[in-house]
Amino acid sequence: MSELIDLPINGNWGSWSSWTSCNSNCGSGKRKRIRRCNNPLPAFGGSSCIGKSEESHTCTGSSCPVRGNWGSWSAWTGCSSSCNSGYQTRHRVCNNPVPSSSGLYCNGRSFEVRNCNLAKCPVDGSWGHWSILSKCSVTCGDGFQQRTRNCDNPTPSFGGSSCTGVDKLPLPCRQIHCPVDGDWSEWVVWSVCSYSCGSGVKTRTRQCNDPSPTYGGVRFDGDWSKWSSWSTCTALCNGGIQERARTCDAPAPSNRGHYCNGTATESQPCNNVHCQSNV
Repeated sequence: MSELIDLPINGNWGSWSSWTSCNSNCGSGKRKRIRRCNNPLPAFGGSSCIGKSEESHTCTGSSCPVRGNWGSWSAWTGCSSSCNSGYQTRHRVCNNPVPSSSGLYCNGRSFEVRNCNLAKCPVDGSWGHWSILSKCSVTCGDGFQQRTRNCDNPTPSFGGSSCTGVDKLPLPCRQIHCPVDGDWSEWVVWSVCSYSCGSGVKTRTRQCNDPSPTYGGVRFDGDWSKWSSWSTCTALCNGGIQERARTCDAPAPSNRGHYCNGTATESQPCNNVHCQSNV
């Protein structure tokens, strides 16, 4: 019986395996697959499989985290006030790039504020409170008094308009009757002489009634000085007259005050002894 001889068996590739996962978590990576020369295995001197037992190709892993970055600032807005102190704002957006895949958001503020100091606003004036009434302009009779106010609530400033209206309010006032100072009437006629012969005295008077002092009117009456010494008798015997005088100057009347009451001179008889005759 003849001996059996095993024929050569050439190898052949089996099926490719599934592709492996990408070897990069983000960005570009690789994945591969393999096959085995086992379909069938080479045997009895058969040839091995021709070709590659492994293949790979570029792959992209899951998306990498992208950290956000700010875009450019916007222009400043107009000032919030046309005068006095206002503010301006500007903003920016986290879009250069936009954060993705759990990437961090932009660090910092998305808006800014700054003061804008412009010209002061005009302040129109306004009246303050009326003052209390002033004293009457006269101490007696008819006069006036007034209230005043100031344009200071507030005072106009920075081109603001002043207050309109009056700053003084006059009002009539009446005090008690004015004092009337007394004044002299005309002198009356002289009286008859106090003696029918020799030296005598006659007087005349006047009254402080033109007008009479009223309502506390002032008058400064005069007062007599001291009497002078008696004058020398006008006769050595058979009776004579001697006189003395005083003046209304201690003090003299002023401001239409009364003249001194009484006489400025006095007389009295003197040397009443009979003259001796030389017979």
